[in-house]
Amino acid sequence: MTANDPIIPLSSIYELGRAADGNPLVHTIETPYGGHIGQPGHSPQWFATVLATFFRYSTSAAEAVPP
Repeated sequence: MTANDPIIPLSSIYELGRAADGNPLVHTIETPYGGHIGQPGHSPQWFATVLATFFRYSTSAAEAVPP
């Protein structure tokens, strides 16, 4: 989530954060900038690592994404 997203209103950030509260498997991150593409625009390498890790640990794509 980014604070300067021109499409998704700022109020959605708080709603998503509240929806994630109490769920240890969901983490929300707000960055001050990044526009509508959010974390890929703000931290592209971090985002690529998160996606690769997710797919590496998923049962259907465990061998499709190299470390």
